[in-house]
Amino acid sequence: MRICYLADAPSVLVRRWLTYAVARGHEVHVLTLTPSSEPLAGVTQHVIAARWARLPRTARYLLGVAEVRAALARIAPDLVHAHYAWGHGIWAALGGRGPVVVSLWGSDVMVSAPSSVASRRMMSFILSRADRICATGPALARAGAAYTDRPITITPFGVDIELFHPAPNAPSAAAPDETGPLRLGMVKRLDDNSGAGVLLDALALTTRSGVATVTEFVGLVADARWPQRAAELGLTERVTFTGALPAEQVAEHLRSWEVAVQPSRHTEGFGVSVLEASASGLPVIASRLGGLPDVVDDEVTGVLVPPDDATALAAAITALAADPARRERLGRAGRDRVVADYSTSQAEAIMDRVYAEVTGAGAAPARLVPERVGVVCVLYGSPALPELVAELARVGAHVVVVDNSGDLAEFVADDAACGPLPKIVRPGRNLGYSAGINAAVAALPPSLDAVLLVNPDIAGPPSALLELASAVAARPDPTIASAAGGAGQFGPLPRAPFWLVLWHYTARSSWHPRPRTQGDTFLSGALLALNAAAVTALSDRGRLLDPTLFFMDDVELSDRAAARGVTTLEVPLGASLAHEGGTSMRRRPAVRIYFSRVSKVRYWRRRSPWRGAVLRRFFAAEAALGERLAARSGTEEGGAADGFRWARRWLRTLDSGIDELALGNRPDTAPR
Repeated sequence: MRICYLADAPSVLVRRWLTYAVARGHEVHVLTLTPSSEPLAGVTQHVIAARWARLPRTARYLLGVAEVRAALARIAPDLVHAHYAWGHGIWAALGGRGPVVVSLWGSDVMVSAPSSVASRRMMSFILSRADRICATGPALARAGAAYTDRPITITPFGVDIELFHPAPNAPSAAAPDETGPLRLGMVKRLDDNSGAGVLLDALALTTRSGVATVTEFVGLVADARWPQRAAELGLTERVTFTGALPAEQVAEHLRSWEVAVQPSRHTEGFGVSVLEASASGLPVIASRLGGLPDVVDDEVTGVLVPPDDATALAAAITALAADPARRERLGRAGRDRVVADYSTSQAEAIMDRVYAEVTGAGAAPARLVPERVGVVCVLYGSPALPELVAELARVGAHVVVVDNSGDLAEFVADDAACGPLPKIVRPGRNLGYSAGINAAVAALPPSLDAVLLVNPDIAGPPSALLELASAVAARPDPTIASAAGGAGQFGPLPRAPFWLVLWHYTARSSWHPRPRTQGDTFLSGALLALNAAAVTALSDRGRLLDPTLFFMDDVELSDRAAARGVTTLEVPLGASLAHEGGTSMRRRPAVRIYFSRVSKVRYWRRRSPWRGAVLRRFFAAEAALGERLAARSGTEEGGAADGFRWARRWLRTLDSGIDELALGNRPDTAPR
């Protein structure tokens, strides 16, 4: 296949993709404003707008469009791939050849596009002309979704795990030198956004507090004030600026450090250097900003701190300096995560699939392999995994289970009979179902084709859920689906309009009129499948479900899907599934009583203030009566009387802190 890349040839990351395409046997061309100073074996470079080399890059992109069109006409590529949507995406949109893949990199949609109305319209135009839009991570995909309603495919930059690895026989995070200063480092182009100044200020604070450090800044020094700032802070003997280095030397430097730092200030689309540090066995301190939380799992592979906060950064450095065991744990987990989710081979396989689908040279498999499926499940009060969830883990799906109550038994990791084990998230407190789902989704690896939300009471063969996942993954548009035949327990369920909610709680009735249109139903949260595009389209600030709604979260998710053009489906399956009756809710009557009322008031207050006000008054009276009646049967802790009492208190005060009482996260000190 003949591929023409529209990209910045000197970029290390671009060169990796060019090398990948050559290794796959493709004929490779690259159109670039600046040629690579290093040889690119098997790649033909075409320098565009060379005569205007002194003009700003944006002007050169626009003035070079005619040259790009002529070059593409000569090359006649089977595929055009633009890396960086703002400049090279303009070439792709106006180049007159296709099919076109546009990859978002970060500042193109996070900085350039939002800068003006004209820029926003230009970005929407560029993305409208692409046959496939790609992004390196979920945060970047969410940023891109502001300019298109098209699905965005996650195609992360891969890490060479053979080059970037822990040093076996040298001091590192896995073998810390407890007698000397803490060895820190940062790999990034040192401009204002890099946070180099923030790190220098933090190092001054740690030095004054008696924590000894030595720090290397690896990367082009784009702002000469950083060495001067280091001197002003008295850090000259403790800080080294190496300048830009080739990847092999970067890997050597990483293996000599104990902690890597990425204190970006304004924006960060992905964070390749963070993953390279993790692959090298280092814990990473990074800003809670942009795509960095996608690659740094807080307190699992590193530590997230507020951006532009030298005091918080200094505190994180000080804490890691004092705890070698924690450094070792975070570094080992980081290496494991990169090997599992971000290796070069995995990233290249994803791009192979994108190219095959766009060009028609191949098609997505009819049935997903389990390794392309994520499964999330939230437990409360259960000492064992649901069998269906355990089976999905055994066949290779990425399973994350949130153990809200801490009752789930420990697994024996070296028991070969267990097969692959799920990832267990133990938050140390009851998050509730919705927040638990969000935590589990955040713990999944990126670039999955489908995600399954599975209630612990769902039972059936794992093949049925893999069939459901395959159905949504095969669709090019954002799609959310459930299985047909749910018998009122899962799948499409009838909505309860405002008047019917009042009737249900007055008459203690569950009657619903027969739905006439799809708008009269919602997809039950007991079992949902989402393709990658739907996860991106429906996530707000990293949250898939609204954690404040609990019982109405699936209704609100269906509302959001309709508002954002996400397709909803009911999928017939070859094998039957069953819902075993909400056993987890029967174990927690106070939770069920409290949140079933509070969630409905919260939901309706957002949709219609006057309806919300009516429901609030109605449930206040209903809860007062319910508390008196329940108290006759007993006042055990966590029982029905507590549920009604807490609901009545919330309805009077709207204090969200009462949620923590219902969830059992703090004791109720108020008199009964």
